[in-house]
Amino acid sequence: MKPALTAIRALAASGTLFALLGCFAIAPGSVADLPSAEEENAGTAKHRTFQQTAPEEGLSPAIETKGDKAREETAREAKAGDASAQEAQPAPEAPDSAAAAAEAQASVPPETAGEEAAARPAPEPVPAPATDRHDTVLVSLQDPKASLDLETPAGTIFSDTALSDWRSLSATAMTMRASVCGNEICVKSERGTKKLPAVAAIRAPKGSFVSVAGKKHRGEIWLRTEGKNIRPVARLDLEEYLGGVVPLEIGKLDRSGVEALKAQAVAARTYTVRRMKAGAKNGFHLHSDTRDQVYGGLSAEDDLVNEAIAATAGLIVAWNGEPIEAYYHSTCGGRTADASEVWGKQPVPYLVSVPDLAPDGTPWCAASRWCSWERTWTWDELDGLVSKNMAAAKAEPPAPMKRLDRIQILDNFADGRVRTLEVVGDGSKRALVKGDRTRWLLSDPKQNGSILPSAKFRLEPWGQEGVKAVGSGFGHGIGLCQMGARGRAKAGQNFRQILEAYYPGAKVEPIGR
Repeated sequence: MKPALTAIRALAASGTLFALLGCFAIAPGSVADLPSAEEENAGTAKHRTFQQTAPEEGLSPAIETKGDKAREETAREAKAGDASAQEAQPAPEAPDSAAAAAEAQASVPPETAGEEAAARPAPEPVPAPATDRHDTVLVSLQDPKASLDLETPAGTIFSDTALSDWRSLSATAMTMRASVCGNEICVKSERGTKKLPAVAAIRAPKGSFVSVAGKKHRGEIWLRTEGKNIRPVARLDLEEYLGGVVPLEIGKLDRSGVEALKAQAVAARTYTVRRMKAGAKNGFHLHSDTRDQVYGGLSAEDDLVNEAIAATAGLIVAWNGEPIEAYYHSTCGGRTADASEVWGKQPVPYLVSVPDLAPDGTPWCAASRWCSWERTWTWDELDGLVSKNMAAAKAEPPAPMKRLDRIQILDNFADGRVRTLEVVGDGSKRALVKGDRTRWLLSDPKQNGSILPSAKFRLEPWGQEGVKAVGSGFGHGIGLCQMGARGRAKAGQNFRQILEAYYPGAKVEPIGR
């Protein structure tokens, strides 16, 4: 045990480990800003020890294995990341979702949409809106599937996407299943089967809503065939769309956080408008998950959030008159990240690293339980992770390793996030993982295979059993820090001050000004 303890002491004394900017002082009872996760259970393997190598000045020390004793290779399953994280790309075009699922469902008033059981005739078709309205959003509700469950209230009508020939779909409230049949869509219910066009628009009467896979949505539901599958797309007003986004991205706050809600509303609107300007690809502008913004439909809405959206209606964050790339994330840990460093994007003045500290020197996001975090792995777990996750982490070269011999951080960005991580295994194999992709390499089998909360971490020995990451923040760290916005709002800052702090040089102004 003495060599291991010596190594730990040496690491603790090393001046090369970046500071976490005071994030360890988290007030009890802090806001649950992200989905809850159980603390990791420590591993028990003790057949390896640490040996600290002498790092170059300014670099984190390597963490190595020691000894040549043969051992049986394990084949532990370790997921590369959770479903939403897997969908991100090396330079993702998406903000990180930050609200807890439980929090998003809290305090939602019971839905009282008109779904009378008594039969009534379909209403007269209402005038169809133009298909090229600048404030109409097309949101893919889920990826294509072979069948789709729908619930339609009495008086629901349908048309093709020309929106000129509306016909009755359900005179009474119905549950139906849609699937592809030939070149059309068949919807089956207890009353039989109806055929719809290959791209069909479904509209409920005013005050009622169509449900897709159990969730009610405002606006129209468009069903699009993609081969033998169907993709459901919600077509709705921009401001209505934000009502289903903002609560799931920053949470449902009390009135002390209303300026943070306004800031989130403007950021989400900006992100949406920029995507809309790029045009509809494959029949929609945005996904309804973390590939773009999390959208939960009618059930996600909240009165105070809708008030904040209305108070900022039509406002975006702009640079030279154009909507910015309004990325945002949960928790920055006291300093945001530079997009050109983290994702290798073309540098822009408003997505640079900025300090995010209150006057007392603590991070504005200090209330977040993700302001500091730890993850641990046994060496056996790391063997499986590194081999399995090489491709997802974009390792260079992506050569699988059966046995990991050493892992170390070679250098960091100025904000403390990892620039380059080196892994050495099987005696001579060496690979490098860059920037935010280190989160994919070091996923956590004890957290449902989720990726690391952020790339802002250091590595330490974990007894003789494995490796510990000590980190700060949640998400990519670029742009608006949602938990920082909460802290700023409670301190009296308004939404314009908040947004202009996180997107330096950009201005809040009306769309199309």
